[in-house]
Amino acid sequence: MASTRSTPLSRPARALRDLVRCRARDYHARLRRFDDADWERYGRLLAVAFTLAVGRRFRPGQDRAAVIRFVATVREVYDPTGHEIDPRLAESLVSAALGERPPPPPDEHVVTCQSLLLSALLADEGTTGGSALDDFLRLAED
Repeated sequence: MASTRSTPLSRPARALRDLVRCRARDYHARLRRFDDADWERYGRLLAVAFTLAVGRRFRPGQDRAAVIRFVATVREVYDPTGHEIDPRLAESLVSAALGERPPPPPDEHVVTCQSLLLSALLADEGTTGGSALDDFLRLAED
């Protein structure tokens, strides 16, 4: 069996890596080259990566105050306009990732919110540099 380090990242995983590393220009350039299959894989990868990252930070049944504080911090850092991250949506996405409620149907707002929350979760745990992010994305792809 080949080592996961030798397995190249998929196109969707490379795009998500660019987003998490704040390489917006590269991220958008990759997205422009996506076909329908890439978009489908990207959606699944984002959902799985988000669920994994939430599970590493929070536990089902945990005091909701921790989630509320996390969402407030993300909004302060990643959403200076206050229009990108709906706090109720963000909290419901975390609850859904913990299995406490059904996930909302995917749409543009859900994808944006999940992406920003995922970036914050990975930044908080120091998983944005070196090979740690690639290893995490490979785990999510598996």
